[in-house]
Amino acid sequence: MPPIEQLDDLETAKQVAKLLEKENARLHKRLEALLAEIAELRGEDGKKSYQLELIRLQEQLAATQQKLFGASTERRPKGKKGKKAKPKAQPPKARREQKSLPIQEVWHKLDEADRPCVDCGKPMCEWKGQSEDTEEIDLVTRAFVLKKHRRQKYRCSCGTAPVTAPGPLRMPGGGLYSLDFAIEVVLGKYWMHLPLERQARDMVRQGLEMGSSTLWDQIEKLARVLSPVHDALRLHVIDSPLVHADETRWRLLKGDSKTWWVWSISRGNAVHYQLHPTRGHEVAVEMLDGFSSILMVDDYAGYQAAIKLLPNATIVLCWAHVRRRFVEAKENYPECEDALELLGQLFAIESDLPNWQVIRDPHLQKKALSQIRQTRREDSLPILIDLLLWAEQQRSLPESKLHKALQYMVSNWDQLTRFLEEPQAPLSNNAAERTVRGPVVGRKNHYGSKSKRGTEVAAVFYSLVESAKLAGKEPAAYLRAAAEAMIREQQVLLPHAMV
Repeated sequence: MPPIEQLDDLETAKQVAKLLEKENARLHKRLEALLAEIAELRGEDGKKSYQLELIRLQEQLAATQQKLFGASTERRPKGKKGKKAKPKAQPPKARREQKSLPIQEVWHKLDEADRPCVDCGKPMCEWKGQSEDTEEIDLVTRAFVLKKHRRQKYRCSCGTAPVTAPGPLRMPGGGLYSLDFAIEVVLGKYWMHLPLERQARDMVRQGLEMGSSTLWDQIEKLARVLSPVHDALRLHVIDSPLVHADETRWRLLKGDSKTWWVWSISRGNAVHYQLHPTRGHEVAVEMLDGFSSILMVDDYAGYQAAIKLLPNATIVLCWAHVRRRFVEAKENYPECEDALELLGQLFAIESDLPNWQVIRDPHLQKKALSQIRQTRREDSLPILIDLLLWAEQQRSLPESKLHKALQYMVSNWDQLTRFLEEPQAPLSNNAAERTVRGPVVGRKNHYGSKSKRGTEVAAVFYSLVESAKLAGKEPAAYLRAAAEAMIREQQVLLPHAMV
């Protein structure tokens, strides 16, 4: 039988589907017999074991179908229990204004042959101040130029040593390519997620003879310049009263260990990444060395092990992970709707609380934190009590999704509810998940790093670019300012401190 993806005849596909149905039925009977035999040897009820295994397989099948064909979202329909669904956002009817674009006026005039009047034949003159205007957005193509910097020399008739005018700021070691060129390549790869090979081909198309290895040399050189900024970002992050942490996979294309990990620690205006070949707790301990406040994470055992070596830090767990498990279980267990409704109320309360991180005045910030604590005790605590009572009333099959969701929530209850007494802590770790989007998109586009040095360079530039975005700074302008400060041996410039 040919592979399914090669079938193009409907009748043949139907026959293959029938054969697969028969094979599934045979496998079900075989599974039932084997489970009955195992249960008999263990002294258990074989029929019950078969039913449990069948439910588990059905859940796995539903989950696989959702991943393959379902929408990639955890959003649920609105409008439950009398609540009005928010109207779907509509595109603006009026044309979007482009206030940041420079305006270039282009005058269109009649040729000499078209100027005679159609009635009298006399040449028409320009009507001063009158024109018919239209607008369009056009593209000015990027152009590469070979700049020849000529530093003028000066001398005096008295015989004093000649003086030469200063040249442009250049990276240590010199070279043919400018600082702005290196920054452009960095942004192309670590912001726009364009592989160096693709950038090189585009440059060749525009007339610049270029190879990907030359581009790598430029970003590696700039990474050495900006390495102190990367280190300073870590200290800035752990100096916060609240730190989010998360990790995701990375690929090392050459080497013994192919699967690496991007570790992320972040605060409101900065994020620091490190790439490691391990997901062990020792990485978290290294990154959080000196940290002594609230750590918002998911229930990964590595953080639980790390917190034991960080005695002054406190873990608060993420409620979004709890909600995610009930969303996944709801397909087979409609009773999860009750838990999701309670969790929705919990998140609705949080959405109305003040954002203490954007308040600069210490007195006002303290007042906001006091309000958060009081609101959570009065409004959130009763919902949590109802949620726990609901969980205690549920009966679930072992290894089912509902059982796992309940077990996850109840076993982590203390760390999940710690936000009631820690007003700086949010309800979820979604902020950390947003910080790893950049590396994830990059991983999908250029597949990872080719060498260990490549992982170090990626950590530097993802940290700087994503921190600039969090601080509301334009990444190109920030990289230029930070590099200039390092080349001139000035103080390290972090994105939030850039004027």
